[in-house]
Amino acid sequence: MQIGNLTIAEPLCLAPMAGVSDGPFRRLCRRYGANLVYSEFLSSDGLVRGTMPQQKKMAFDPEERPIGFQLFGARSETVAAAAKMLCRIKPDLIDLNFGCPVKKVVRKNGGAAILKNLDLLEEIVARAAAAIDCPLTVKMRAGFRDVVFIEAAQRAVRAGAAAITLHARTGASGYATPANWEFIKQLKEAVGVPVIGNGDIRNAPDAEAMLRQTGCDGVMIGRAALGRPWLFGQIVTYRKTGQPPPEPLLEEKFDVLLWHLAEEMKLHGDKRGLLRMRRHMAWYVRGLPAANRLRPELFAAADYQAVIGVLQAYRRQHPNADECPMAADDNEPLPLSTSSGQW
Repeated sequence: MQIGNLTIAEPLCLAPMAGVSDGPFRRLCRRYGANLVYSEFLSSDGLVRGTMPQQKKMAFDPEERPIGFQLFGARSETVAAAAKMLCRIKPDLIDLNFGCPVKKVVRKNGGAAILKNLDLLEEIVARAAAAIDCPLTVKMRAGFRDVVFIEAAQRAVRAGAAAITLHARTGASGYATPANWEFIKQLKEAVGVPVIGNGDIRNAPDAEAMLRQTGCDGVMIGRAALGRPWLFGQIVTYRKTGQPPPEPLLEEKFDVLLWHLAEEMKLHGDKRGLLRMRRHMAWYVRGLPAANRLRPELFAAADYQAVIGVLQAYRRQHPNADECPMAADDNEPLPLSTSSGQW
């Protein structure tokens, strides 16, 4: 997949997810096989004003390359200024968010709300593209309420977008309806730049099915990777062999959880890092025997050593956990709060 001057070897992308896709999670997904990762979404207004939370989200490790940084905003001049600022850290690409359905973003005319005004969308893309020296891409939904993705994408490409990611639902539908992969197929036929498909990829066969059914150039995975960064490696294996790979053993899952926790504590401090990891720990243990008892014990752990103790006790109490298959509904996409959604 070629996006401007950027070549992506395997078309597997980690979605930008607020409160989730920070440096440690991006590195995990890269190690398991994601070939393009995205930052948490950044407020254009916040970057231009210099607010600390936005500045902190700009940090990344060379191991995470290729990496895209995603911006949201509703004022073309501010988005362009923020994009120019981002170029100082030399991202591999900058992505514009036209898909976030969360009320606090939509109320400010940002995210998916911009799809109600395609003149504004085109203006934002044009000004941002002119301000930067790396590829500019767009991630959007099929529309806000009305389905407008083909015209929106064509306008974005005309204004300078080098690739389009389509989350195949409208903004108003949130996650309440199934993703319509036919939209992705239609978009691929309508534009001459790479199209990345997004929505309802739960496992390795789903990823291959989206690529085959829609003809898209790549797939983007968000909720399905929560607590399962190894999903990217499973997709790579499935595409090579045609066989669904097994789930990692419990020891590997717990080792990944502990590495992730240690890195979050380094990045955010012991207390905040542990708090941020609570949602991740819940995702890592999803589907395990007696997970409903394990989760509150992990949440009650006061520090890193306490988490180790909880996991060691679980291993002793459930020596055959690897032999218990995940329940069928554990393959469903995970719910996300409005403060940590996939945009």
